[in-house]
Amino acid sequence: MSILLYFLLLILGLVMITAGANFLTNGSVTIAERLGVSQLVIGLTIVGFGTSAPELVVSITSALANKPDIAIANVVGSNIANILLILGVSAMIYPLRVTHDAMKRDIPIAMLVTAICLVMASDHLLTGGFSGNIIDRGDGIVLLCFLIFYL
Repeated sequence: MSILLYFLLLILGLVMITAGANFLTNGSVTIAERLGVSQLVIGLTIVGFGTSAPELVVSITSALANKPDIAIANVVGSNIANILLILGVSAMIYPLRVTHDAMKRDIPIAMLVTAICLVMASDHLLTGGFSGNIIDRGDGIVLLCFLIFYL
């Protein structure tokens, strides 16, 4: 295939991901608002899961294709982009007020989870060089347990 076709497929994929995420989040938010769910809960759960769905697909596909670097880079790059790019641009457009709940609960949990992931990915340093840096099935179970606890 020519480079132009790959470029067009990339653009088409980006448009489809954006449209799909918008449909998913808009529908979910509408349902949650009608049920009286707070905006904080909507943002942390429904919108968070909706916008993370494409990243989940990329990471699972990468893991199944034995390309773990893509899966890890996808997660790390997405978090960096969300915090620095999306939060930064949003704050430039309109000042964002950080709620008391976010300061007491959500931001510390995000920092804790980041630290846990750093420790999980640092097997080589923690074992004195006797094993590779691997986030394995056990680590995945621990992370999913943290997610369930957080929710």
